[in-house]
Amino acid sequence: MSSEAPSFLIIGAGVFGVSTAYHLIKKYPNASVTLVDRDAYDAESRVAASWDWNKAVRADYDDIVYCQLALEAQDVFKSDPLWKPYFHETGVYWICRSNYAQDVINNYKKLGRTADLAAYPIEEARKMYGGLFEDADYSGAKEVLINKTSGWAAAGDCLRAVTRKAIELGVKYVAAEVSALQVDKNRHCSGIKTAAGTILEASHVILCTGAYTP
Repeated sequence: MSSEAPSFLIIGAGVFGVSTAYHLIKKYPNASVTLVDRDAYDAESRVAASWDWNKAVRADYDDIVYCQLALEAQDVFKSDPLWKPYFHETGVYWICRSNYAQDVINNYKKLGRTADLAAYPIEEARKMYGGLFEDADYSGAKEVLINKTSGWAAAGDCLRAVTRKAIELGVKYVAAEVSALQVDKNRHCSGIKTAAGTILEASHVILCTGAYTP
């Protein structure tokens, strides 16, 4: 990074865009960081996939890389005052028809992480929680994974709160629909053009556009 204050243009204010803007402005407080999204961050509805009533926050993955990343995310949700109010540690009851439960447990062990999780035989699991899941479909199931440290987050409320904090730290928010990237003859992307014809430029352009990338 040069000594000159960098400028960042982030397209898409879903979870990836907002998280990127938030961490950039914290690391480079003198930088120009601009978020561009077709919706206002406090709109009643958003097209961003992360704008939802709730999202699962769990590390119950048989892929150890996803497990590690999710555990790091849970650490933030459980400790950071900005994120903590939106996390609800309700636990997960996972009917497994493969070795999934054991794979998850092994990943926790490999990563040196402890949690209130275990695999239970079907008949024992049926009787737990007052028989709440007694009539679930267990056909072909091997066991049930229960992880009491998993849970869910109030996604829309959390996204709004983090965006608001990023703006307080100096991030600019522009509500506009992007129609094209500005690419020079050296194939360097220097900015974007909005549907209204406005040109926004920056030294770094980051696309966090998800399904709207085309």
